[in-house]
This record gives sequence, C-alpha cells and structure tokens, in this order.
Amino acid sequence: MLVLIENVQMVLGPADWRLVEGIYRQLCRIAKTEAAAHLPAALPGFLAQALGRVSSGYVGHEAELADRVRQAFALVDEDTTDRPQSCRRLYFDERLLTHSPAVGFTEYNPPSPQRRRPTPYEAALETCRRLRDLHTLQTLIRDDLRCAAILGGSISYGRFINVRGASWGRGQETKARQAPETSEVAVASAPGRADELLDGSDTDLVLVLNEYADLNRLGDRLASLTGAATAEVDELRVRIQTFPTLTFDDHRMFSHKLPLWNEQSDPLLDKLGLEGKYILSLHIFSRSDFDHLLLHDLPALEFAHEGAVRTLSDYRPDPANNRADQQRDFAGSDLWMERPFDPVEHGFQARTAVCVINEGRYHPGMYQNLILPRFDLRWDDLSTPVSRQLEAFRWKIVERLRREKAQWPYERLRLSLSHTRSEVFAPHVVRSVDEGLII
Repeated sequence: MLVLIENVQMVLGPADWRLVEGIYRQLCRIAKTEAAAHLPAALPGFLAQALGRVSSGYVGHEAELADRVRQAFALVDEDTTDRPQSCRRLYFDERLLTHSPAVGFTEYNPPSPQRRRPTPYEAALETCRRLRDLHTLQTLIRDDLRCAAILGGSISYGRFINVRGASWGRGQETKARQAPETSEVAVASAPGRADELLDGSDTDLVLVLNEYADLNRLGDRLASLTGAATAEVDELRVRIQTFPTLTFDDHRMFSHKLPLWNEQSDPLLDKLGLEGKYILSLHIFSRSDFDHLLLHDLPALEFAHEGAVRTLSDYRPDPANNRADQQRDFAGSDLWMERPFDPVEHGFQARTAVCVINEGRYHPGMYQNLILPRFDLRWDDLSTPVSRQLEAFRWKIVERLRREKAQWPYERLRLSLSHTRSEVFAPHVVRSVDEGLII
C-alpha cells in the first residue's frame, strides 16, 4: 500500500490533479461538439476552483504550476506537440473563441465592445505569472520592511477564470500588437479576430505601512523586482519624494501604477510570442489612514449616519480618466458621485468617498472594494496585526447587512452585489461570500 501511495505522488506531484483533469475534460467535451448550443458557466467556474485548490501546493513554484496546468490540459486533449505550440493552441482555444453557434459561448465571444472571458489556459497562465511576482515582492519587502498586504482585484476574486493577458482582447481602445524583440516566434494570432491588444489584468495590492516615511524603503525594494523597468521605478521614487511636500485636507493615501514586463521578456512566456505587460497597481496607506478606511472610529454603521460621506484623498499618477465615483449597495443598485481631482506635481489629488449611506443603504467605496469581498490578507508583518482590523471591519459590514435585510425582508441583499466588479467574480467566490464562509 505504501508503494502505491508513493507511485501516485510521483505521478501527480505535490497536488492531486484528477479533479482538474476531470472538469477540463467535461468542459472540452461540450466545447468540441460543433452543434453544442450552451456551455454552462458553472464549468469554467468549477475548473477555476479546482485550480485554486492545487495551487496551494505550488507556493513559490508558480512556474512549475503553470507548466503542470499545460501538461494536464494537453493530456486531456491528447496534444503531443512541443511546449510553445501547445501553449499557443491552448491560449487561443478555437473551440471556445470561434465556436458556432456562438450564442452559448458568449462569455468567450461577446459582442463588441464587451471584453471577453480569457480561455482556461490563458487565465491559468496569467494568474500564475501574477502569483509568482507577488511571492517575489513579498520576499523582497520582508528583507527590511515591516508591512501588511491585502490582495484585491481579479487576481483575488477572479483567479484562474477572469485574469486576462495582454496579447489580445476585445474593447473600445485597441493598439497594434508587436512581437517582443527577444521572442523566437511570431506573436500568436487570435483565430477569427481583429488584431487587437489590451493591457493585461492589473494586480491590485493594498500595502499598509506603519508610517509614510517607510515609502522610501519600499521604493528601494521595488527597484529589485524582476520585470520592473528602471525608468518606471525612478518615476515612482520621484513621486515618493513629492508626496510629503503636498498639502491634504483630510486623510490620504499613495497610489502608483508600476508596469511590469514592459521592457523585459517574462521567462514564463519564453518562445511563446505573447505580450507580458501588466500593471502592479499599488494602493498604500499608513496605519492611521488605513484605520480611517476601515471605519475604526465607528462602533457600528448606524442608520442614523444617513447622508454621511467619508472621504479620502488619493495621490495618484493619473486623473482616473475623469471617471465618476461609482458606489453600489447590497441590493446591487448604483450610486454615481462626482470625483473631483486637482493636478499636483507628478500626479493628481483625487477625492474619493470611502463609503456612503444613502436612503438607508450602505455603499462601500472603491477602496473598501479592494478589500471586499475576500479580505485576502497575503502577509502581515506589523507589530500589531492588521488582521484584527480586517476582522473588526468584516463584522461591521456583516451587521450592517443583517440590519438592512431586516429593513427590506423581501429583497435579495448580498455582500457580493455591493461590489462594482461582481460580474467577474468566480462563482465559488460568490458562494463563499454570500453563503457564510466569509461573512
């Protein structure tokens, strides 16, 4: 019996891949049927959940994880081609992207300008790349800087299903795609589509420092991050030096968009001819300003706070494209507010609502939405752990939701509905949030 167990481990590595292979086989059985009219959304969602499970066995070994995904998918597809060809076939999976009739595959073949869902292998490869870079960043920062990090965005709530690459996509703004000079093959073409290029999915990371004086050391650490261009890090350092010279009327934060893999070739994309650029979107708070974001001074989110708007000034590198401040309540209804901004040296000061209570309904702001719905704490090296603050904030949100459910008992109120990107949540994330595993 011991020999049998050892043999299984030799075949499967540090994780059991049978569930991944099984659900991928089920998905492919539908996708390759020409007359198939419907691909249940639950299938790519469950595949993402299965990949999330096995990924826990590859922390710090994300390149191995990415290759294991390719091997698993290729085994199901009986694909014996070399790695570059196999990767490109999976990345631009014609069974999903050009399926006819396409009506049942609209997530992968949506009407323009709606963005498509990435193919299973694209989502897996791009997720692995970002998890690898987060692990590298964590190692660099922990060398001499105590901070906490909370992961937000699609790499948190859409992992292995909605994380897109930069090689092509559908949207209103496109640009010509060029092959990296270091690539040994031409950029793979998207079958049946215009030659388009969109930026890959950002990695949104909230960093909590003891004081903003620690920003200088953070800049030094980021300069050593593989994939970050020297000029881009220099611009970050200039903005770090500018930040203390600015005047703020209220609580503040520091934001920066650091392009990664813009000038270097990502080893995970070696010989694939795929664009690797994506943005590491940093949202940095001091401990006191993070308290402000998490409503530390309020014991409860009372109905008596009606009409109250808590604001935060964000020193950011761009004016947010003149976008309005979008808020959403537990019923899924949108509230649009003005988002004033002023140009300052090396950036802009944008004033954003932390949260709003309007007509008896709580609306988490965009920076609370970086923490919601998963409270995805990646590391916490502060002497007083941030995890305690997150737990206190979580229970305030839960209690507020409970009270609003009592106020409107015949409405379907959910925490997931209050997020402005809930439409791209992985299905299992929605379930875990709304069925009590998180709240």
